[in-house]
Amino acid sequence: MKSRLEAVVGNHSIYTARRQEYNNGAKIPFRTSRNPLELSASQTREVGSIGKDIANYFSAVDVL
Repeated sequence: MKSRLEAVVGNHSIYTARRQEYNNGAKIPFRTSRNPLELSASQTREVGSIGKDIANYFSAVDVL
């Protein structure tokens, strides 16, 4: 899975560490699964609808 992601992102980084101590310079600095997580259509909609709010929450927690 990691090699597939790296092929898609090319020279771009898909992750930017919010805190310097978490920055390891890797394009994909997290573990990946061999198989993607399968979500139902309703789960996909729910994740899509709350995604921005969750990202904002984690940004606020980092600031605190």
